[in-house]
Amino acid sequence: MKFEERAAIIEKLNRWEKKYPVDTWMIEGVHIWPILKKDIFFNLYRKFNLAPVKNKSLKKSILKRIFNKISRKPKAWLYLKNIKIEKGNFLFSGAPTFRVNWEDKQFNRYFDPIMDYMESKGEKPYLLEYSKVELKDVYKSSRVIDLTKVKPIFFTSLNFDKAWSHLMVSPGFTGFFKEMIEETVLTEKELKNGLLKNVQVILGWANLYEYFLKQMKVKYIFGLCYYNQPMTGMNLAAKKLGVISIDMQHGAQGDLHFAYYYYNKIPKGGYNTLPAKFWLWDLNSFKNISKWTVNKYHFPILGGNPWIEFLRDDFKGQNIYHDNKPMILFTLQPLNPIIDDYFLEVISLTCQKYNWWLRLHPRMTKEEVTGLNLKLVEFKIEGFVNIEEASREPLPLLLKECSLHVSKYSGSIAEAALMQRPSLIIDEIGIKSFEDLIESKVAVACLTKTPAEIIELVENILNNLESHIMIQGQVMATYKTIIDEFIKKSVKQN
Repeated sequence: MKFEERAAIIEKLNRWEKKYPVDTWMIEGVHIWPILKKDIFFNLYRKFNLAPVKNKSLKKSILKRIFNKISRKPKAWLYLKNIKIEKGNFLFSGAPTFRVNWEDKQFNRYFDPIMDYMESKGEKPYLLEYSKVELKDVYKSSRVIDLTKVKPIFFTSLNFDKAWSHLMVSPGFTGFFKEMIEETVLTEKELKNGLLKNVQVILGWANLYEYFLKQMKVKYIFGLCYYNQPMTGMNLAAKKLGVISIDMQHGAQGDLHFAYYYYNKIPKGGYNTLPAKFWLWDLNSFKNISKWTVNKYHFPILGGNPWIEFLRDDFKGQNIYHDNKPMILFTLQPLNPIIDDYFLEVISLTCQKYNWWLRLHPRMTKEEVTGLNLKLVEFKIEGFVNIEEASREPLPLLLKECSLHVSKYSGSIAEAALMQRPSLIIDEIGIKSFEDLIESKVAVACLTKTPAEIIELVENILNNLESHIMIQGQVMATYKTIIDEFIKKSVKQN
């Protein structure tokens, strides 16, 4: 999606939110505006970016669903019955995509450092994985529970016709829905069915999380990516039970992110589909969320990046890079193209002078990686770039060693700033999302597509590194201070 297309969608969402009473719209007691914002954004994103998906055999799909429904429920009850959990103040929930390979185990880079610290303080935290995970490969698997194995017990059907008829008589919804259809390429059927299916699944996840929250008498629950279905259900369950839900920052935010940029209207008591607290890595992200969290129901926490802090403490003074040539790290994203031709030309012209490390994104497909490799061959640079180590080593350690970081709009730009490394931002979305870092000269905007001009800019940054590294201002917050406060408050509540 181009910058103009993304900006236009965000502008529409903000305009509709100001115009209509979105904070009053509910289905089965669920505030739907945060869900609907996501549906609209991603539906349009797919329209702009992805080819149509071929439908599989409907007969096969129906038969498979019926078989799974019959066979999985007894297994789910048996698995749930055998789960041994102790009461505790803290729960965490994430997915395998947030794990990295660490000492031959799959390590949740945001939660495992915090959980280890909690255990050192006598707490008994658990991590609920909302996507299928191989527990044998997981770090400290005894504290991890695979929720996918108990899902069938908690999921029920939603009466679509009844739910939709109630929504259509909500104040302003009919006018909004009509206007939205007229102003976008979306259809009434896909939006209606998408929203109702989402709510149905979210209610199932809410039932599941409510069970564990009650069983453990939890005071706080941490989640990753609050706007997906499992995490929305988690927030809903937490709100119902008076548990404090916390969304952990996992990447870029800014004015062009539909989920983190400005809610103009907040219902009395807050949205039950939003987290109570937003845990932010840095001051710029904190300020961004603070623009709209001016109430007691949703507010930000400056807690820092646990993964960076964990590695900073454990690897102080250790290096993974041993070459005199400057290393330039390019964090790639699953975009089309992965790297534009003009930048491949930049690498080709400078690969003798700099070591280019290209870091693959964990969501990149095999086809995308194959396409990237073919491009490297086309530009005759396949032997001059490092992909293996760049994709294997922990990102904070790479940022610590690199002389310059390059990206379009990855959250790695914020992480580079925390590691006091300059970033070259080569996309308008990134420039808009990280304009505060650009203003403070921690990052540099670059929209030219002329290789010679980019090379000159890179040389200028590398020759003046001190002026692009913020020595003060980007203070590294520490998660341990925040966790100590949570532990203290939870003890008082018991």
